[in-house]
Amino acid sequence: MRIADKHIPALRRYRGLTLHPLDRLSLGYLAVTGLLIALFHSRLPGWWAYLCWHAAAAAVILELVRAGQHRQSRMLDLARSAYPVLGFGAAWLELDALFTLVFPFYGTEIIVGLDKTIFGVHPTLWVETVFSPWLTELMNFFYAVYFLFLPTGTLLIFFRKGRQATLDFLFPVYTAYLSAFLFSLLFPVEGAWTALSHIHTTNANGGFFLALNHWIQNNGSVKGGAFPSVHVTGAFAIAFSAMKFEKRFAVAVFVLSLGVALSTVYCRYHHALDAAGGIVWAAAACIVAAAILKKSAPEDTGKS
Repeated sequence: MRIADKHIPALRRYRGLTLHPLDRLSLGYLAVTGLLIALFHSRLPGWWAYLCWHAAAAAVILELVRAGQHRQSRMLDLARSAYPVLGFGAAWLELDALFTLVFPFYGTEIIVGLDKTIFGVHPTLWVETVFSPWLTELMNFFYAVYFLFLPTGTLLIFFRKGRQATLDFLFPVYTAYLSAFLFSLLFPVEGAWTALSHIHTTNANGGFFLALNHWIQNNGSVKGGAFPSVHVTGAFAIAFSAMKFEKRFAVAVFVLSLGVALSTVYCRYHHALDAAGGIVWAAAACIVAAAILKKSAPEDTGKS
């Protein structure tokens, strides 16, 4: 897809740019969430600041694409390919201010009720019966190792396969991530660690990884993005997407992702349905993204 609008002065600088589906997805997400912020700005203090950062982020993306087409540089290629990895944290933390922006309610009780109906007990309450220090530390290892999947996969594929492969790898992953983000704006759900804290009676004992995850949750969690689990969605999407480029890495991530799914419930950050929903969401997103990549391949060949 090429930008070729001759009538908007602000876009003349970007005339002729070839956008990969990942670029379109990123710009589209910024546009959709920006539009929601503008439409419902009365519910969001400091809404103009969010729109400013969205505009700045879009400009950075277009500048990276433009620079990547006009200059040859390994580091520039990496930045142009992997910019979504760098922007992921900002997009995730922004969600905390956007939950209930459109619909002022949480769907937590629905997920909690379905969880109990399906399993006959709250899964995060049942896991207390199997708590042990070694199992707690193992589960927290699984939960923490997830944070290495995306940067490791991105760097591995970039340095072994090149820029185009990196973009093609990240597109299904971010289709899963960003579609889950948008869904959570329409149907925000609180995680079990807050929604069911009043019925949790036993605290798990562990070591380094337990402490690490508590620190991460205290500094980087959001209230409302539990369903589907972004942790599980991202882990499985990375495994599915990497299968085309680095099979051994993909298999290793897939095996670890099974542990990630279990850990989200054991560590009581998610309801069981959050984890199950994450696996399904990742698979569906990757199927859709693969079809889009196949259709757009002739016009988005790019450089490797």
